[in-house]
Amino acid sequence: MSNEQRAHDLTMFYVKMYYDFSKPCEDGHFEFDAISKYAELYPEIFKQMNIIFPN
Repeated sequence: MSNEQRAHDLTMFYVKMYYDFSKPCEDGHFEFDAISKYAELYPEIFKQMNIIFPN
């Protein structure tokens, strides 16, 4: 498995956990942008994967 795939899988896990534990707003809707959260997390997770699993 490549580091890109590892980072993607772990990022998706974190995004899902973030969503699962987020609370709805006062109107009952969730203010959650999965794409922004993914874009925020993936680069850092990928960087860490390259440190832990160097090619």
